[in-house]
This record gives sequence, structure tokens and C-alpha cells, in this order.
Amino acid sequence: MFFYKLIYPNRMNFRTAYPDYETYDESEFYLHKVPAGLCSALMGLILRYADDSSKLKVVCYDIATRVPCEPTTNWGWDWLVSDFDHFLHRLCQGKFYKFMDFISGFAHENKDNEGFDDLNDILEEYEFGYRLENQLTDAVWDLVTDVSHRTSSIQERGTIKKCVNS
Repeated sequence: MFFYKLIYPNRMNFRTAYPDYETYDESEFYLHKVPAGLCSALMGLILRYADDSSKLKVVCYDIATRVPCEPTTNWGWDWLVSDFDHFLHRLCQGKFYKFMDFISGFAHENKDNEGFDDLNDILEEYEFGYRLENQLTDAVWDLVTDVSHRTSSIQERGTIKKCVNS
């Protein structure tokens, strides 16, 4: 179900597709941070598809492996929703590429639903700079627009080199 790491061991991860994403200029869109409020909006969407305890437990387990933290030992719906909320917020505040890999994997596993359109609508609403494209064997992130890198020129030993601003 959500164990796509086992089903698709060679799937493209976000960091491989966009190795220099941290250098993208975020003046127009969020390109290397999760915008405030997006996490809560995604929670509602994910709960619509993980609509029983066993599905939600798998989602919690998947997120816990990415955060990383101990997986939930709960089984009741209300307890799992609480754990899911905690795990998802930790993921949103953690490493951006892990968040992106989780979202694309979740979307791919739910591609038979209207999840892609709903997810992309939410991403657009929060000025997120990526959209998911549903491909046969994977969910792939596409940049919304051409991005510029934060760079500046410096003189070093008579040659000009580019370096990323901190």
C-alpha cells in the first residue's frame, strides 16, 4: 500500500532530481521550505485517503522512518490522528527533501483517486514552487517556473568563480 520504497526501489527521489534546490531563489515561490499552513492543509487531504486505522498507521510508520523517530504503537483512530499530526508537523519542519519524497510517494500510492489534482490545488494555494505529475511508475515533481540561483561573483587568484550566498 504505502510501502513504495519496497515496490519501487529505484524511484527517483527529490534530491536526485533537484540536487541544487537549496540555492533556488524563493522570492516568488517556496522552493526549499514548507510554507506555514501547508502542513495542516495536507493533513486534511491525507486523512481523506488514509480513512481507516490500518491505512493511517502505515502513513504514520512511513513518516516516522523519515523524521526519524519511533513509530506509533497506537491502534485507535483518535490516537493515530494525534500521532499523525505530530509526525507530519515534524516532517514539515525537518529536511525539505524528506517532506517532498513522502508527499510524492503518498500521491503515487493514491493516484487512482483525485489526489493529484487536490494536492496540486493545495500546493498552488500556498505558493509552493513544485507540482506533482502522475507518471506510470512514479509521481514526479515539476518546477512551476524557471528558477534563479542565489549566486554572486567573487575574484579569487585572478579568476572569477561563482559561489552560493549563505
